[in-house]
Amino acid sequence: MRRTISATASEGDQMWSFTSALFLLQLFPDSMLLPAIHGFITGLCVIMFGALIGEWVDRTPRLPAVRIALITQRSCVALGSLILTFTFLFKESISDSGKFGCVFGFMLFAIVGDCASVAMNIIVKKDWVVVIAGGSKTDLADMNVTIRRIDLTCQILSPIIIAQILTFGAHYVGTIVVSVWNVLSVVAEYFILQTIYEQRPQLAVKTSKRASSDQRSQTKRPLHRQIFRSCFAIRDGWQTYFKNRVAPAGIGLAFLYMTVLSFNGVTNTYILTQGLSESVISIMMAVGAVTGIAGTFVFPVLRQKIGLERTGFFALAFQLAFLCLCVLSVWLPGTPFHPDFVRETQNETMIELMKEDRNSTQIDSGKWITQPAEKLPSAFVFLAGMIGARFGLWMADLTITQLIQENISEKERGVIGGVQSSLNGFMDMLKFILVIFLPYPETFGILIIISFLFVIFGDGFYALYSYRTRGHLLPHCGPTPDQVDERPNSVLSRRELLNGE
Repeated sequence: MRRTISATASEGDQMWSFTSALFLLQLFPDSMLLPAIHGFITGLCVIMFGALIGEWVDRTPRLPAVRIALITQRSCVALGSLILTFTFLFKESISDSGKFGCVFGFMLFAIVGDCASVAMNIIVKKDWVVVIAGGSKTDLADMNVTIRRIDLTCQILSPIIIAQILTFGAHYVGTIVVSVWNVLSVVAEYFILQTIYEQRPQLAVKTSKRASSDQRSQTKRPLHRQIFRSCFAIRDGWQTYFKNRVAPAGIGLAFLYMTVLSFNGVTNTYILTQGLSESVISIMMAVGAVTGIAGTFVFPVLRQKIGLERTGFFALAFQLAFLCLCVLSVWLPGTPFHPDFVRETQNETMIELMKEDRNSTQIDSGKWITQPAEKLPSAFVFLAGMIGARFGLWMADLTITQLIQENISEKERGVIGGVQSSLNGFMDMLKFILVIFLPYPETFGILIIISFLFVIFGDGFYALYSYRTRGHLLPHCGPTPDQVDERPNSVLSRRELLNGE
């Protein structure tokens, strides 16, 4: 039953994430600016409210919290899709101001929907699974792996289904499918979640750090803290996060979000401008998802053989090796990379560049490939690097997710999960800022190189966490794993470990 609810939720999320940026690209086919602005605004709101959302999850009973978050998320996605449907149906007759109004309405629903999605992610994946696991690290790992496999499987199915609609049908049909799916799935999701809640009595018992203290100290708090309670909750959430010993690992995970080296909206629009259709992109996403699923099968084996921390090291190294192919693609035949493009066009306005014909590939949804073979090596090597990196990426994600789950107390899961979402959103927003300033295919190579550097920085933060926890980086040169204190949020010094203190 847990698999059914995860599959239903993931299917809708993958449909939305795959289609939203591609739909926005249709308004300005020669620029990634509009998808970047959309990602920037939604990311900014997640950063601002992530800790507050987590704090709300911590102090709200589990079933009411999941009810509010689920209904809000699904209804916003459905309404946003309907706005896009209206825009595509009357695209020719709507004025420019009307189009901007539709985009504004779409982004408004997208922001609220993404914030609700953060809450759902914290509730189900950061809290419920830990409670259901009942303290067993093996059960927790198995559930994390199962959820990730379901997510990746939906990455195979959803994009392919929607891409065929976009390639051989009208775009408004795709938006209607997304809207109807989210309306129908909300009923099934809530029914299954309520059934799980009733079958697991421990979910009804929740320890909240504010439940008892708020009533006792409400009158003792200074007036300014009562007035600006939300602001102080955000500050306290960030302080709690950075005091936790797994913070460097979480920061390392966040750095992986500052990347165009994954199948996100910006990257998909770039690939679309290189002569590959939505169908080809969806197939590549499916292959990448299969690679990621393979990583989820290897993860439990490595965890048992070499331990959780070392599994993370292996995963990040594997990911980095394949991303080298993405960097190589910048200089291969067919690349649109033009490092002097910004300097040469600095006197032209953004609108002029978006309307200008720079011999870019015309987007034709009726064809799978619109480029000659000699111009495809760069695009396909780029795709090969991203696909291979999925194997290490999802193992690293599972590793860091479990490290956070194992080392966070129940009363702080929500707020720390919210701060982690804010960090992830900040790095994601930073990516969109760069795309806003470099929104053209000719400058995408710069984004590839910057993304590769951020992955290296993320690996460095994970290495810092591992060194602080284990006292060493290389295998077989320090204390064994059983000498490491298993208590949450406690770190023994290397000297204490070596002396057995």
